[in-house]
Amino acid sequence: MSFFKKFIDRFSSRTDQQAYSEGLNRENSSFINKLILMFEEESEIDNDWIERMMVILIEADVSVKTARKLMKNFQKLLEVNNITEKLYAKDFFLQVLNDFYGEDVELIEIEEGRPNVILMVGVNGSGKTTSSAKLAFMYQQQGYKVALVAADTFRAAAVSQLQLWSQRLEIPCYHGQLNDDPSSVLAEASKQAIIDGIDVLICDTAGRLQTKVNLMNELAKMKRVLSKFIDGAPDTTYLVLDATLGQNSLKQAQEFNKATEVDGIILTKMDGTAKGGIIFSIIEEMNLKVAYIGLGEQIDDLRVFQRDLYFNSLLKENVS
Repeated sequence: MSFFKKFIDRFSSRTDQQAYSEGLNRENSSFINKLILMFEEESEIDNDWIERMMVILIEADVSVKTARKLMKNFQKLLEVNNITEKLYAKDFFLQVLNDFYGEDVELIEIEEGRPNVILMVGVNGSGKTTSSAKLAFMYQQQGYKVALVAADTFRAAAVSQLQLWSQRLEIPCYHGQLNDDPSSVLAEASKQAIIDGIDVLICDTAGRLQTKVNLMNELAKMKRVLSKFIDGAPDTTYLVLDATLGQNSLKQAQEFNKATEVDGIILTKMDGTAKGGIIFSIIEEMNLKVAYIGLGEQIDDLRVFQRDLYFNSLLKENVS
């Protein structure tokens, strides 16, 4: 067994609850601490408290429009249930967050007998390449035969990074030459994946194109090429967003969603200075949901987004 495999075994036994709690409750999570303290005040709810809650949400990268809607829903729920004290309001706030988010996103079901293709899009620096590797690890742990595609041919570093991950995971990494046409790389990768009997093919794409038109054309071409060689491909398209960018992530999401159909979000770097409120703005403005959340730097720190775990971890509530 390789050193990396032993390293994986040490960390992959963590439960989702542990990963969420460890990833979201770091020392720099001032937003979380502020939120918790609001519900520990031993006094009645008043307008000043409601305003302070609004400010905390906005500071946490929730848009003003979304924060107002959340607090309006919260106030209605408190009124209906005759809740006047802050100590008893936390559960109702959690209910508002859960109701606003709705059901968790439906992940793709792996179809047997062909490569199931996942297209990863997003700007450079969002954690797209690392997330591709972490997603590969997740499917590998489920017993699937996985391969990576280095279709970001404009950055040598992206290709070498993905190759390094593939070596660690002991899975194939299909790639071309620097500055090759990304679609031609995907075409060759699709053919080879079929030959190799790959179950899940994860495609890391370029994150920087000069204009919106170029972006739209390139992504459309990639999808056409994939569907030509693999029926139904791509099966899903994930937009990778850096949570530390706050409202700028929302702007990126809007641009990519105009360029191509996005099925879900992978929100990275939630263990850093990110505050996470952007999740609500993405739902409100774009009707897109988070499929996976990055909770740290370890290979198993990419987790399926679960609203109950996420919201309860924010308020340090245990979920069985």
